[in-house]
Amino acid sequence: MEDDSPDSGHLQAKMPSPMSGIFIPQARIGEKINKGQVWGMIADPVSGEEKEAMADKDGIALFLRATPFVQQGQSLGGILPISNLKDSSV
Repeated sequence: MEDDSPDSGHLQAKMPSPMSGIFIPQARIGEKINKGQVWGMIADPVSGEEKEAMADKDGIALFLRATPFVQQGQSLGGILPISNLKDSSV
């Protein structure tokens, strides 16, 4: 799906990681997602620091990062914005 919103076709820029570490997803592909919902956790195995990554919009989880190690700013996944969703899965 392509639209005219900024960076709509640039998947590498979707939901950037807030820090470097190990990505532990909480969302599942095809799941209904709400803006602000926990998308996953990033854990730094050296420092022990953890941060939640939050969904940046409402919609359906379209893709999730498959490689656990992530650098700050790399994509954690993408959400297909869909309005008027009635149940929790596709």
